[in-house]
Amino acid sequence: MAITPDQVELVARRVADDLLTPLNKRDRDVDDRMTREAAAPVVYNASRDLMAAVAGNAALGEVLIDAKHSGGYSTAGFRGFKAKVLLLVATNHRLWYCRHDDGAIQQLQPVDYRSLTVTKKRISLTAPKLEGTTITCGGATAEWLTQLQSGRRVPAAWLQPEQSPRAAVATHGRPPSGWHPDPYRRYQLRYWDGARWSQHVSTNGVAAVDPLGP
Repeated sequence: MAITPDQVELVARRVADDLLTPLNKRDRDVDDRMTREAAAPVVYNASRDLMAAVAGNAALGEVLIDAKHSGGYSTAGFRGFKAKVLLLVATNHRLWYCRHDDGAIQQLQPVDYRSLTVTKKRISLTAPKLEGTTITCGGATAEWLTQLQSGRRVPAAWLQPEQSPRAAVATHGRPPSGWHPDPYRRYQLRYWDGARWSQHVSTNGVAAVDPLGP
């Protein structure tokens, strides 16, 4: 497999971790933080599903170069949260436009760089949109895509092996902040806050609280 399982996990965790660090300072209060921590496993699972689908459909010799994302979550009443994730996955051969919504993959479309038309929006408050082989997006994303089309396809620094969670554990003795397999084996995932394992857990996208005690 050209795109490895470790890379699938790395992208999924990157998307979920970014959800926990909002750019807007007003979204950093305690209640919002707790909501984001509860929703992060759903976003993680959706991102992992998308990346696994790309890996399963990638051609022989197709290598992951970079990935950009947007999206978040919405509440679903007593059922918890629904993830809305858009991934732009760049490989050495093409761009994958991937969208997950309503609990399932809605779009998984590869486009060769030579066929791709990039339309830059001056002000963009919405996620990139693909229609046929034309993608409409904001300035930073448009510049990134233009570089890919020009042949500048060097793997992103965060994709290097030493940046992976497994390597970080081996080097520093503790994982980076984010969702990881529950070491207590009570749930599928448990959130590590950078210093200790938290009470926030999740299994199959369903968040729960599991206090560890003193």
